[in-house]
Amino acid sequence: MGNFPKPVRDKALVLAARQCCSCRRFRAIHVEVHHLVPVSEGGTNELDNAIALCFDCHTAAGHYNDQHPRGSKYSPSELRLARDTWYATVASGVIKQEPAGPDPILVRYLVDLDPFEQNGVEAAAEFPLLGTIGVHGGDAARYTHAYRRQLWGVTNTYPGLEAYRSRWRDLIDTEQQATDFPYYAAQRRVTRQEFDEVIAPKAPQLGELAYTHRVPINDLVIALAHTPDACSWFEEEITVLYEEYHIRSVWPLLLAITNRSQNPIQLFELVGRGQGNGGFAPMAKGADPLQEMQLPIPRAPLEPQATAIIQLGNLLGSFGELERTDHYQSEVAVDGVGYRDLCYTSLRLDDALGYAGPLLLPQAVVAFTGQGMERIPIHGFDPALVYAVNTRWMMGCCPHLFAKVDDQWRYLTSLFTRDPGSTIFETIPLPPGTTDVIIAELEDEVSWLTSVTGGGTCLAKDITMHRGDSIHLQANGVDVLTVVGGYTPPPVTVASRHHRNAVIRAELTRLRKVEQKLTPA
Repeated sequence: MGNFPKPVRDKALVLAARQCCSCRRFRAIHVEVHHLVPVSEGGTNELDNAIALCFDCHTAAGHYNDQHPRGSKYSPSELRLARDTWYATVASGVIKQEPAGPDPILVRYLVDLDPFEQNGVEAAAEFPLLGTIGVHGGDAARYTHAYRRQLWGVTNTYPGLEAYRSRWRDLIDTEQQATDFPYYAAQRRVTRQEFDEVIAPKAPQLGELAYTHRVPINDLVIALAHTPDACSWFEEEITVLYEEYHIRSVWPLLLAITNRSQNPIQLFELVGRGQGNGGFAPMAKGADPLQEMQLPIPRAPLEPQATAIIQLGNLLGSFGELERTDHYQSEVAVDGVGYRDLCYTSLRLDDALGYAGPLLLPQAVVAFTGQGMERIPIHGFDPALVYAVNTRWMMGCCPHLFAKVDDQWRYLTSLFTRDPGSTIFETIPLPPGTTDVIIAELEDEVSWLTSVTGGGTCLAKDITMHRGDSIHLQANGVDVLTVVGGYTPPPVTVASRHHRNAVIRAELTRLRKVEQKLTPA
């Protein structure tokens, strides 16, 4: 999201007298300047598009999710009217001379979307928030670990793609596979017999979700096949396939409590609604099998401006690309192998999804503050108004080749996989109907292209690419693409097929959205 120039930001704060234009409370340093219309939707960084909001109202003033309407969320027109009315009040001089003190805490809901084992409260120190500590994980964190360890090491081997196709007739169609799992050679649905005999005995959480809570098995687990290096799936190159089970993600749901007062406070418990030792609670509107609950919190002082991270439960996530709107806030390095960022987002979750395992959805925080013991009401969790924690791992997996085939972008292969750091000669047959190709560097590494030729013509030469760079080449009439080059990976990398698939899938989704915008209606 774009930032307001300092003169515009200063003017907005002065016009509002550093009071929130929505709730009208004086917030001193706890006020932010918000875009009425996001820059991503055509908004500007001019004063007319600015409004001063406190942290709580800024959190609530997210983007309205028409697919999942809940409550009465702010609209730009409502906020503009509130701002103009408040500006007039300030200009008249009729405002409180004794401003109310700020709330002692700021709460934010976080969803940790990283599928690695260490996350949630365990990785709280790596969150891009000042003074962040993990204070409570409990049963919800134990459920996360147990769920993610299911089916580890359970693999099958096949002598090539044809043998795989002969064994399993129920393969996912190519178009869906290319959208959700482009990095894999094949994808198939799991049979009921296979689930009962192989999967459920090794995965009790999946068994409970399927048998007790009637979640369809194909909404819980799928089978993915890949080559030994999982970098290329041209059929003539595939002599062996490894198959693994891929389970639907669980995302830790976290509550971040920041001490905004000038003195230490002591957290005692959260009060709200939840479920005890396990189970499944659907997120569908009107579905509420939850009971009144309290969650005690370890009673350690929370210093001023420090943030406590508490795991409330787990969201049953998604297989494919998650539709969301991100506005990145901050970023922090993770042990030299990646970056963790925090962004305000709107998660468009399917109504069939829900909360898996132990859960508490809080309504109040009980804490000892400078005013004594207080029961502080807090806003509820809404997936349309949430902060997402992402981890961008440095994977060092070479540049990637995409092709536009019959007006549809497809992922073809990774380049220069055999010997990182050396110059490699690659010959890639292009599918019939290819008109364009893109070579993209999607990861934290440096790649170089000495030459790219096709159809007897040099299409590009002497190009260096860093993360986010790409070249778009016309390939009409080109049957075989010859690429000479290589890449230098980062010194430390994280090897994960699922992470690489996510990076490629995100780029493929971006290309297709761009193509849709360019295609006349």
